[in-house]
Order: sequence, then C-alpha cells, then structure tokens
Amino acid sequence: MTMSVINRFLYLVICGIVTADYHVKNDNIFRVLEKIGTTASRETCTSLSPDEELDIAVDFTKWEEYADLAIYNSNYLSAQIQKHGGSLETFHESLCHDLVTNLVVTAKPEILSGVVEFAPGVLKNYELFAAFAVNTNGTVESVELGSFYNYTNDSLVNEWYSVLRDQNYENVAIDRTKTTFRNGTIIEADILVARRDDGHVTKPYYDCGGGYVWMFTYSSPIFGRNRDGSPIFKGVATIDIELTDKDINQCDLGYDDDSVDLFFNVFRGTHKCPIETTCNFRPGFGFRVGGYICICNDGVDYNGNYIGFNGEEVEKATDLSKFKCETTHHGYRSAFGSDSNDRQSGTYLPFNSDDADVYYKDPYMK
Repeated sequence: MTMSVINRFLYLVICGIVTADYHVKNDNIFRVLEKIGTTASRETCTSLSPDEELDIAVDFTKWEEYADLAIYNSNYLSAQIQKHGGSLETFHESLCHDLVTNLVVTAKPEILSGVVEFAPGVLKNYELFAAFAVNTNGTVESVELGSFYNYTNDSLVNEWYSVLRDQNYENVAIDRTKTTFRNGTIIEADILVARRDDGHVTKPYYDCGGGYVWMFTYSSPIFGRNRDGSPIFKGVATIDIELTDKDINQCDLGYDDDSVDLFFNVFRGTHKCPIETTCNFRPGFGFRVGGYICICNDGVDYNGNYIGFNGEEVEKATDLSKFKCETTHHGYRSAFGSDSNDRQSGTYLPFNSDDADVYYKDPYMK
C-alpha cells in the first residue's frame, strides 16, 4: 500500500468504521444504506426530515478543480461588496443569475447546480437573495430562492451556509489590487479573498426543492469588512455534485486490494450475500443499494453460466434462505469421460447419474 492509502485506512480503523480485517462493524453505515435504499422522489420529498443527510464523508479530491468556479464567484462578489462599503445597493441581481448559470454551463455534467446566497441585508431591495442555477435535462435554469426559502436557519440541509457563517476568518488571505482606468485614475485596494481551505464540503444529502437527487455541496465564503477592517461573512457561492451515477461498492475488500473509492471504502463488506456465495461488484449501477451479484462459489448451470443472485433482490429480501445454491448443479462432467478431449475444450454437461465424472472446474477452462 502507498502511505496515503495506509493513512486513510488507519483513519477508518481509528474511527471504528472498519476493523483491521476489513469487516464493517459500524452500525451507522447500515443506517446510511437504509436511507439510500428508501425511495425518494419529488412526491415524497416534502415529508423528508431535515436529517436526510448521510453520515459519511466523500473524497472531494476528484472535484477540487471545480471548486475554483465557486471560489471565483465568491471572490468576485467579495470584491464588489468591499468596494461598495459592505452592501450591493447598486448591484443588479441579473449578474448573480449570470454567474451561477455560467458556472453550471461551464462544468456540466460534473456539476449539477450552483448558488449564490447573500447574508441578510447585503442587497438593498431584498432581505434574502439566492440565485440558483441547475442543469435540468440539458437546459440550465436559473431561479431566485430567497423569496420563499430561508437558507439562514441552522437546519442540517443548510449546512453549506451555516457552517461558513459561523467560521472564524481572522487569518483569511488578503490580495493587493491596483486598477488603472482609461482616464488615468488609479484605484488600489486590499481585498479579502477565499482559498480552497476556507470552503466547506458537506456530507451527502437528498436535495428537496432543487435537483431532487442525492448530492453533496462545496461552498466558498463571500467576505465584507467590519469598521475595523476585520472580515465579516456576507454569503456563500456553491457547486453541487450529483451522486446518482456514483457507484456504491458493497463487496468485500481483499487484503491485497489497496484501492480507495469515492466513499473511503466505508460500504465495503456490507453486502448480504449468503456464505456459500461470493459478492461480485456491478460497476455502473450508480448510487443505489444492491449493486452486486452473489455468485455461487462452485456452481454453474448447464450452459456454463455461473449461478448467482441479484443483489437488489437480496437486499430487499427479509428471508435470505431462498437464496441457496443448488448443490445438484455444482458438479459438471464431460459427456465422454475424464479422458475426453471435450474436458479440455470446455464441453460440459450437468451430471445426472452416480457414475458421472464430476469436476468442479471453470466450464470455460481451455
């Protein structure tokens, strides 16, 4: 293993998510899987409680470059606020819609949506203002949410806003800028700017009212200045990453497997395959429970296909006893006996007599 993989693994062991033999022991992971397995839709969304957040971490490194789009929006708006005395009285709201629309247009399909949300009173004409853009079936739509949605409360579903609002920014970076206009006027300013580490990555959650999907958010703070020049929180700019097509691997993690998936392997070993079967991962199944096949360890059918059970069905079942490997199909014989060339060519028939030559080999063996 590389050191980075070892460090991640040790982190999971220390946190109690996995044991040293890679077996999942944290009941929280099974609660997470139960939430994911619960069907959520536009129709059921209003009944979802604020804790429809999954208590797992996501490896954000794949999307770090996209975080710069949110940082660009936050720093642009920070500069405007600081240059205009802490508010945006003359700032036209259409520019906010342009910022989030351009973000989604630039980064789709990796980025599902983005938002610019201001703290109360930043815009003169509105107590709250939030420009939200989302990619819907190839069309990027932008709407204003602040007129009907209070994103400033402390609900878990507003984590991307509340965590940054309550953060300490005494060590925020300052960039010196100098602008020379055509008429010769020069304006110099020290602007508070956000870096990647100033932002916040949420846990996965089901988005009710926006994308209506499982997703997670990276948010970057917007800054103003207090009278003494110190930083003051003025809002956030975000990107939203959809999890619909991100696979959940519930199969066991082998001792020689040093790979680390998007969810730091926390789902590995959570399958429900019977003991006489082996879990085979199904890539491309997406952010759903049951993305695997339970393959009978010694069984193939008379066509040479492995006997197995669909992971979706196994996950839904309350009685796993019906998922049993039929031992009468575990053995295969050559139609012409053990010395036949057909054995090496892979021609096998299921045995049906006591004197059959039985083999427990791969029927596709050459």
